[in-house]
Amino acid sequence: GKRFNRHLKRFCARARALGVPGERLLLFTLDAEAYALCQQENGQRCIRGTPSIMNKFTLPLLCARVGLDVMWVDLDVFLMKDPTHAIVEHAQRGPFDILISGSFEA
Repeated sequence: GKRFNRHLKRFCARARALGVPGERLLLFTLDAEAYALCQQENGQRCIRGTPSIMNKFTLPLLCARVGLDVMWVDLDVFLMKDPTHAIVEHAQRGPFDILISGSFEA
């Protein structure tokens, strides 16, 4: 929501610094302000939505349905490095249909 919009620019800058952008970074925005910021910072790789806890479930499922591998990252997560290699390495230990992580605080 709106309280996270101020973090969008830095989140995108950090992703670019790690080499994550391009078609690999899609941002799901919850309001018009976030969508406009996303278009400035992440080009056309922005999806407009509305606030709902269901977003975390429906958007990844839709992407998976069309054959995309998906990783959901909340905007309040600081990426220390590109997580792609670690996730792919773990997934190859499968077979897995879904990988789920937890918070260190949970």
